[in-house]
Amino acid sequence: MGDFVLPPSPNWFLPSVSSGSESGLYAFGSKSEVVVYDISSNKSKEDISSQQTSVSSQDQPQLKFLALYSGHNNKVVGVCLSPDPTQWTCCSCQEDIIQLWDVRSLVTIQEVSVEIKAKLTCLSWSAADIDAVYASSDKGSVLIWDLKSSTLSSYDLSRENIMIMCIAASPHHANFAAVGYRTGMAAVVSFENGRALTLHRLRSQEAEIYSISWCPVKGEDFTKWGQTPEEEGALLAVAGRQCLRVWSSLRGKEIFSVKVHQGSVSRRETNDPPGKKNWVDVIWSKQIPHHIIFSGFQGDLFYIDIRNEKKEYVEKFVLNGINKHNRMIFNVVEAGERMCTFAVDRTMAIWDNKSKSGHISYTSFAGTVFCARVSPLDPGRIAVGAGDNNIRIWNQNNKSNPGDILHLHSGIRSKVTHVAWHPEKEGLLAYGLEDGSVGVYNTVSSKVPELSGTFHAKTVYVVCWAPALKAERGSSELQVYSVGDGTVLQHFINQSKREAVNLIEAIEGIAGKPDKPIIISELSWRFDYTVFALGRVDGSVAVYAFPSLELLCLIEIQTKLINCVCWHPLTTVQSPTLSPYSTLVAFAGNDYCISIVNLKDFLLGLKPVRKGESAAKEAAHITEGQGILPVGKSNRVTDLSWSPHQDGLLASANYDGVATVWDVRTMTQLASYKHNHGRLMTVVWSHLDSDLVMSGGTDSTFRRWRVSAQPKEVGKNKKKRKGGAKARAIDDGTKSEDTASTSDMKELVELLKSKEKQLLAQVIVVVVVVLVVVVVVVLAVALALAAEVVVGGGGVAVGGGGGEL
Repeated sequence: MGDFVLPPSPNWFLPSVSSGSESGLYAFGSKSEVVVYDISSNKSKEDISSQQTSVSSQDQPQLKFLALYSGHNNKVVGVCLSPDPTQWTCCSCQEDIIQLWDVRSLVTIQEVSVEIKAKLTCLSWSAADIDAVYASSDKGSVLIWDLKSSTLSSYDLSRENIMIMCIAASPHHANFAAVGYRTGMAAVVSFENGRALTLHRLRSQEAEIYSISWCPVKGEDFTKWGQTPEEEGALLAVAGRQCLRVWSSLRGKEIFSVKVHQGSVSRRETNDPPGKKNWVDVIWSKQIPHHIIFSGFQGDLFYIDIRNEKKEYVEKFVLNGINKHNRMIFNVVEAGERMCTFAVDRTMAIWDNKSKSGHISYTSFAGTVFCARVSPLDPGRIAVGAGDNNIRIWNQNNKSNPGDILHLHSGIRSKVTHVAWHPEKEGLLAYGLEDGSVGVYNTVSSKVPELSGTFHAKTVYVVCWAPALKAERGSSELQVYSVGDGTVLQHFINQSKREAVNLIEAIEGIAGKPDKPIIISELSWRFDYTVFALGRVDGSVAVYAFPSLELLCLIEIQTKLINCVCWHPLTTVQSPTLSPYSTLVAFAGNDYCISIVNLKDFLLGLKPVRKGESAAKEAAHITEGQGILPVGKSNRVTDLSWSPHQDGLLASANYDGVATVWDVRTMTQLASYKHNHGRLMTVVWSHLDSDLVMSGGTDSTFRRWRVSAQPKEVGKNKKKRKGGAKARAIDDGTKSEDTASTSDMKELVELLKSKEKQLLAQVIVVVVVVLVVVVVVVLAVALALAAEVVVGGGGVAVGGGGGEL
């Protein structure tokens, strides 16, 4: 088990949005990006089992994430890998731009803009002319991009029909291409001497042509393939609604047709887009030219052998342990010896073309990955909540299928923003949604989720399990707590009609109502449920005892909203009895740093405050922690995760797309993993492997990576914060001399900075005093002059009066 990237979902219902190469590359468009995998090194399960009796994790089917190209600004509608397997280049297009780029370096080699008033719908790279890339538009035009001269030629076919759904360049003739129209007609067109000449019209399809594929072998009599080099023409497979037809490109006549099966599932999915419920994709296999492979309506993959006398005899690929598509497949491509499929259920599957069996399947994400948590009872199961209204349960215990993932979507009508496993009951998973609802899923049964009768008005940011505030007599069941709207609710999921209890109101009933309302952004319970911490939007963290709800301490180190509070595990693999760092708590948010605080004194019996309104004032205030981990200017921390294997190792997810691993014992940065772009929203440490960490975010990927394989970037482990907090190593009695000298040097530097600030303050005071004296003198002189003027004016007035008398 090693590096693994669950990708963003490919764009739906586009005939050429994915592509495969003979070298084993698999590429597809996702939103405005192109994702590339290398599946060439994968051994089939049959090969593995034949070579050894016990299968090791190193030999399991894996997908190697190769690249993510972000050169487009809008939705990608077409992707074509180079037909030359020695060239690692790719063409991709959005509706108005086609780009050629290098897969290894992700450098854009050249691009061309479409100046006609039309949107591109499909892309095809000619194998007969490696310098020609064909594109079709929704206005009936075909464009040919000459890569050698970097010129774009346009051919108007709108007089035939309006929208071209798909296009396929002939692998045998440099100037031929087949196009499929929205009206159900297909055509073989010659593009020569600046003119487009329709050679044959292929009719009798009932509706849209979704896919066209040329036979890789020249000649129309498959019984004589390879016997007559001068054979002309080629067979052409055309897929439309509920039907697959094979045509002669030379004569323009239908050879035979096959009705597409409904598949193994009779239920029709009502959520499929109107008009797309009969989508069929077809590809003529290059590796096995007598096999035509096509998709069914309910997630099945079929093939026919044209050598069979009964052409309508359809055979089906076997699953062989992989997850079956439960919705229609709309893209089938061939990559080396593998077939790659993608379906509406967002599951991607790799099939072995030779054995016609499943190789590996894995999920993809159509939205932000918000939260991931490992089950405490089954360390191999990870729950992932995402913005596509799905919860995924990744079973990493399945060695034969590393992509074994269960989708939970029933009853979920909004983005899944947080998840939490029940610490004592297997399979129970609490979740919170963007629409404010809170529920519990039983992942080991097929029951619909239970929902709380109390909703938040806005997004739920945290859900967790903890003892009830007022437990029933004799009951010790854990209940679900949620954070949203700036407050905390304790729900009664198994009693949906019962109103949730407000934790903040319960605390105010003991400590009194504060002068200013306190807005809560985070809730985190210690593993033994003796205390819990509330993160606030003002940057403070309040620690309360449970069940007394009495304030133990108020931590005021940061000044901005707290996103995450994470308690160090009580035990680790390294310290199975009790970790020496079990009293540490880490918290972070929008203040560009991670604070580490040791609450040993408070957790070992410090008497809590018991008075009412003055409790907050009399509570112990902590303004200096054990250390601060800087994450960089203008950066935020969205999630934290302690290692369950080794004491004092902490992983953080940052807004800049970087996941960082820290050693809080020395306040040093051990490793960093960079997502391609976007913000990270979650990070979690694997409970199966001490070297594996998983992270996900707004790039719609969830990645598992090795800490030891990442660069060891040692950052600054000191940042001046409120109260003059110092970044120093946490002393557990094992601090080395190097660490001590480093700490002394930091304290000396801090002292010098403090003296510098004191001198600067004294200078400022002197300057202010001088300015005040000058102002006072000026005012005194001005008043004296004003008094003389007034007295002089009065004398003149009296004299004048005397003269008049």
